[in-house]
Amino acid sequence: MKSIKSIFLLLFFQLFLHTQFAVGQDIPFVPPVFNYNTTNYKAGNQNWAIAQDNNEVMYFANNQGLLSFDGVNWKLHKLPNNRGVKSIFIDKHDNSEKIYVGSFEEFGYFERNAANILVYHSLKHLVNDYTFVNDEIWTILNHDNTVYFQSFSSYFTYRNNKVTAHKSNPSPLYFFTLQNKLFAQLIKDGLHQLKDNKFQRVITRDQLSDDDVVGMISLDSTDLIVTSKYGFFKLNSSESSVGKWQTSVDDELQDAVVNRVVTISDSLFVIGTINNGIYAITNKGKLAWHINRKNGLNNNTVLGLYKDKVGNLWAALDNGISNIQLHYDISIFEPSDIQIGMVEDMLITESKTYVATNQGVYLYNPSIKSFTQLPAFNIQTWYIKQIGKQIIAGHNKGASFIENNSQTFIKGSSTGGTDIKEVTINGQEALIETTYSFLSVFLKDNADMWQFSHNISDGFVDLATNLEVDHTGNLWLNHMYKGIYRLRLDDEI
Repeated sequence: MKSIKSIFLLLFFQLFLHTQFAVGQDIPFVPPVFNYNTTNYKAGNQNWAIAQDNNEVMYFANNQGLLSFDGVNWKLHKLPNNRGVKSIFIDKHDNSEKIYVGSFEEFGYFERNAANILVYHSLKHLVNDYTFVNDEIWTILNHDNTVYFQSFSSYFTYRNNKVTAHKSNPSPLYFFTLQNKLFAQLIKDGLHQLKDNKFQRVITRDQLSDDDVVGMISLDSTDLIVTSKYGFFKLNSSESSVGKWQTSVDDELQDAVVNRVVTISDSLFVIGTINNGIYAITNKGKLAWHINRKNGLNNNTVLGLYKDKVGNLWAALDNGISNIQLHYDISIFEPSDIQIGMVEDMLITESKTYVATNQGVYLYNPSIKSFTQLPAFNIQTWYIKQIGKQIIAGHNKGASFIENNSQTFIKGSSTGGTDIKEVTINGQEALIETTYSFLSVFLKDNADMWQFSHNISDGFVDLATNLEVDHTGNLWLNHMYKGIYRLRLDDEI
């Protein structure tokens, strides 16, 4: 049993998602999300790709140019033709740190000059014997000291200040690197490896349920192929066959349509979808969390994903940019279908989760993945605690026992129960409750159950919001405005 005090409108849990209670009760906690839109960054809606430089500045391929964000300031760096940027790659091995970008019938790199200003250098003029026809650069990557620019009809290699155009049939749909190898998904074909500028088939399309590969990752010593609609396949060591790698969301992903994938750690990876936001999946194939427009994202269509240097996840969206805070041990659940108010306290038992708010007491319902209010419990509630076998809630009218999801008002309890603690004074066990006025005392009956005994009206009559008991039996009370009180009860309590 745990009780967590909070003053936030959301349910902030300073616990990992994979704790026993969260999994057991299937509460859909998600990491905190910070959203940015055109009002923030003053550029286009669509963002396609993301990268980060050695100074931890973030860059985004925006449909109005290259967008940069240093954590405070946004800046738009336009291409000479004012075209949008569709892909980014930062060469961090070069002393000058080139920021490669791809656009419509255009590619090149930004580089800082002596004044620390980004200046664009086009590479298109280095292309010989090639006619650009609607070539849009969708992927840029480095392999074997060569920069590759991939469009849907061809690809270009840049090495030693020389650009070479390459045509292929079928044409490339996606390029990937895995285990120091360069792979390509060809249009309406299977997965190929690029060797000596020749595509060699690795996996046929039939082996992948006639689907497109959208990503390849290594996870916990396992190489995974990620497809658009039919989930994940484990690539064997000979790279000639695959086996289905099951997850708990395979059926869901068919409709969501996977578009991007990024590894977070050896035990977690994240996929971005076209229709339903972002899914985080463990190395056991279990869903860790799912964020979409209902619970955090600006938009459900994820066009790019990137893990930054501190471990946070950035998402380039069809409308805006989202930053998912993964490096904090904090998760959030905010019901989308009900306003539960300000959370004052939470009680988690082996099988149930209760929330005390300024609107009453709510119980989590796993079948609908949301909260329902306990019957006739629609009043400001300050605490909810399990003491022994009993659950007690303090509220504006006093205190109530909760049993079988209904409340029984405790007769005699003082108005406004704000906190309650178990104490032992001269060998006698008791519960002391702070209220809007008196201290209330609960004692055990013959059945070893707590019952209201009396109010202490002499010596202290004031509003106390929190109570702690030290090892010597002193009571420490917090007044909302006046500060801290120290009290000591006599032997008769």
